Amino acid sequence: MKQDNINKTEEPSDQQIFLPNGEEDKRKVLTAFIDHILDIDCLGIRYFYNQKKVTPPYLWGKDSCNQKQLLSLLSDLFHHIPLNTSITRSFVTAYIDKHYPQINKQTDPHIHIINYQQVPIGIALIGHRLNAPIDVNDYHICCKLIDLYAGELIHGLEKSAYEKLFYTVINGISDYIYVTDPQSDEILFMNDPMKQVYQLENPIGKTCWQILKKGKTKRCEFCPIERLKQNPEKSITWEEKNTIDQHYYKNKDSLIRWLDGRLVHLQQSTDITDFKKISKVANIDELTKLTNRRAGKIELQILLNRVRINQKSLCLVLMDINGLKQTNDHYGHQVGDNKIRYITEAIQSLISQQDLFFRLSGDEFVLAFYNTAPIQVRDIMRGAAKKLCHLKKILDIPYELGFCYGMITVKPDNQLDLETLLTIADEKMYEQKRLVHLRQNEALLQTDNVHTVKIEDFEYDKEHLYDALVESTDDYVYICNMKTGLFRYSPKMVKEFNLPGEVLKNAAAIWGSKVHPLDKELFLKSNQEIIDGRVSDHCVEYRAINRYHEWVWLRCKGKVIFDALGEPDLFAGIISNIGRKEKIDTLTGLFNKFALEEDLKQYIQATSEPLALLLLNLDNFKSINQLRDHAFGDEVLKNAAQTICEAVPKEATVYKLDADEFAVLLKNYSTQQIEALYNQIKAPFSHQQQHMNERYYCSISAGCAIYPENANVYINLFKYASYALETSKKNGKDQLNFFSDQIVFDHLRKLTLTEELRESVENNFEGFSLQFQPIVYTDSKKIRGAEALLRWTSPAYGTISPSEFVPLLEDTRMIIKVGRWVFEEAVRKAKEFIKTDPDFIVSINLSYVQVSPAPIIPFIKETLEKQQLDPHNIIVEFTESYLASDNISNIYQSLRDLGITIAMDDFGTGYASLSVLKQCPADIIKIDQAFVEKITHSRFDVTLVRMIIELCHEVNIAVCVEGVESTQEYEIIKEFSADYIQGFLFGRPCDDKELIQLIKQNRVS
Repeated sequence: MKQDNINKTEEPSDQQIFLPNGEEDKRKVLTAFIDHILDIDCLGIRYFYNQKKVTPPYLWGKDSCNQKQLLSLLSDLFHHIPLNTSITRSFVTAYIDKHYPQINKQTDPHIHIINYQQVPIGIALIGHRLNAPIDVNDYHICCKLIDLYAGELIHGLEKSAYEKLFYTVINGISDYIYVTDPQSDEILFMNDPMKQVYQLENPIGKTCWQILKKGKTKRCEFCPIERLKQNPEKSITWEEKNTIDQHYYKNKDSLIRWLDGRLVHLQQSTDITDFKKISKVANIDELTKLTNRRAGKIELQILLNRVRINQKSLCLVLMDINGLKQTNDHYGHQVGDNKIRYITEAIQSLISQQDLFFRLSGDEFVLAFYNTAPIQVRDIMRGAAKKLCHLKKILDIPYELGFCYGMITVKPDNQLDLETLLTIADEKMYEQKRLVHLRQNEALLQTDNVHTVKIEDFEYDKEHLYDALVESTDDYVYICNMKTGLFRYSPKMVKEFNLPGEVLKNAAAIWGSKVHPLDKELFLKSNQEIIDGRVSDHCVEYRAINRYHEWVWLRCKGKVIFDALGEPDLFAGIISNIGRKEKIDTLTGLFNKFALEEDLKQYIQATSEPLALLLLNLDNFKSINQLRDHAFGDEVLKNAAQTICEAVPKEATVYKLDADEFAVLLKNYSTQQIEALYNQIKAPFSHQQQHMNERYYCSISAGCAIYPENANVYINLFKYASYALETSKKNGKDQLNFFSDQIVFDHLRKLTLTEELRESVENNFEGFSLQFQPIVYTDSKKIRGAEALLRWTSPAYGTISPSEFVPLLEDTRMIIKVGRWVFEEAVRKAKEFIKTDPDFIVSINLSYVQVSPAPIIPFIKETLEKQQLDPHNIIVEFTESYLASDNISNIYQSLRDLGITIAMDDFGTGYASLSVLKQCPADIIKIDQAFVEKITHSRFDVTLVRMIIELCHEVNIAVCVEGVESTQEYEIIKEFSADYIQGFLFGRPCDDKELIQLIKQNRVS
């Protein structure tokens, strides 16, 4: 019986008959079972016999806070209501409505006339919370219990009769119910349905775990009794699979007072096997009949919990089918499906039912072997591979029928989460996949004698070729059509390396045969990452043998170009003959990355004295190249090199690495000294600089790793310093971070989020949503429109900031598909908004990645036509750096032709000077909130904002000020005559339903 339940018996009057001994306890047991099994909130009972009130009124309620006043009203009702054998439900209802209307306000009373031998002997009020209908079955069971108890009360039956009526009701319930002694586990009671299903004739007095489970020598490890003892007032609900009948049950366990007053354990079990079967169908992959991704991850997490609780180990395998894309492309998806079935069935035939096997994605699968030795798992995977070889031979299958896998062992003390473990297993798998790729290429080189194709048969998009070439220079040009796999090399390269022809198929094998054996693994790994879509940029250095049989050093740089749907279309770039590895950077005159590697390795071999590797990177240097040109960018790099050299001490060495990255080696420097040096380096970068009368702004970020504290080999030291630099970039740039374990976890988090984003996109943008932040007129504060803001919830980490997930979308090109979804959703919502306000305008952000390669204008036009939305109700927002570049002109004019307004977002955070306003194609400038934050106490920011607004108005550009959060900020902006305002002061981001209500309120006011 719960302690917070109320049981109340009134003092007897002269007309009342006292309860027989023990009847009070029986009524408590009765209500305890009603409380445990039935959905009823309060109960009031009053008996009468021969025109006299028999026994005091009995009152019971679940919640002491909410029921006290109600029970007091019921008590008063029972004292005053006339009771006789002609009483009816309608009479009681009318009496309550007239004299006690407060009862109806607190509960939903159901009146039951208690009959014995067809004669009324009492009334019962069964209460249920308002606005929730009582379950009919619960009501009838409760009435039956009350009637049976009433008959026994009138006859004054002894304990055996009372138990008989109790058992009669409990045996009529379809659920399985049994009661045990919580100390000895002795069964005190079991209802008939449970006896029948377990085929037990007389279980009373026997130990529960001996007759309800197989092979148990002690209490079940999952038994909830000990947890119930710690909190006797609570119930525990859980699920189990029974080892005797193999059925699934949902159990509800409680501690209650038994007939003899002692505390006992009661379990109510519901057979949910049929429900599980239905759920299982929803959790099965249709093609392979394996568990699907979502259900598989849940089962894997359960296994990981068992590993920790039972102190066992788990072998986790991530398996990837070889060449599935090539099979689909050459033979069709039906053949590809057959390939998947062959491989999964081969593996499934060798594993047990206890092992977990589920489909993670298209060609990736996960296996988990609980308490199984790694050598046994390897034997299983080898056995599956042998089966597939035999199957390929007897069925004469023309395509590859194999797989790669990576395996890790999870120990009981594991602290990594599920996604991290899968990532590590994935990395192991790719190590094997690279070896398989190497063997395949070598085999193709031996068997494929026809390598050349006529030049006229080679097709590619020349516009995309140009996009790739403008980002690279040097000697040999190569182009790959990613749809066909054909490569074309420049004539000069064909001659220098004695290639079979300009256009080649199986080029990786042909060119790979010319790569130095010591460099072949790096070459193949880099190419595999491009093929797998893991990276879109390619830069690798290796040795190759030329026609004179000389080993020459080559630097291969390339870029993947994607089509409108985000699929790889073209891979193009250059291979530079750099002869021998010179140690001097030709642009800056500093030592280069080869010198850094050599110096670090020599230092590590010679001493264990501390050495700090400080990596420096210019922030948003790419924007400078876009706004000016590469020649200007080169001058910026020279100036940066000179500035860094002037700041560092004489004993430090500065190196120029790839692109806009520098390195500094510092011997015996403390972290405080490194921080002080970084602050000295970044000081000149903290304000605008000038070159050839052109101003530019370029801050500098840094990351640092220390030998031997963080790493004792070159490759790890450089990698960890790079991780720290990446953290500085991610956290807002213009800062220094030192390497730590947390940075590794953050790197793994980035990988996990990227995979989850990919899954969300593939699953019809599951987890993505839009919110809308109001934009108001400055003078009237009336709502003009709203900006559509993208939100995303990660299954592993919850709600993720756009500043974290949007760059991942852009880096992986998923922003193309997501951006189109955002535009379609925003237009669809805008259609709803204009029903309330025809002039309402929705602003939609477009990423430069969406616009650069894709035919975005036809898509925008088609979307607006599909929703029948006037283009004047839409504003398209671009970032400042993109609008300021030359790439926008055609896009801008096309949008204007459609009637769409253009806005420049986050003005002031990019790299354009105020002169950009002269030729700015935008209709609206949105001033970034960074200028507003200090406007109440910074005279400079006040002057700058006023000047920007005035300049914009001079050239007929409207101004929207972002980030206004206080009345004081609003008054300042209002004085400057800004056109529009956006900020928390006038509305936080909300969903479309909330926004519609705001629009309605706005129009009324």
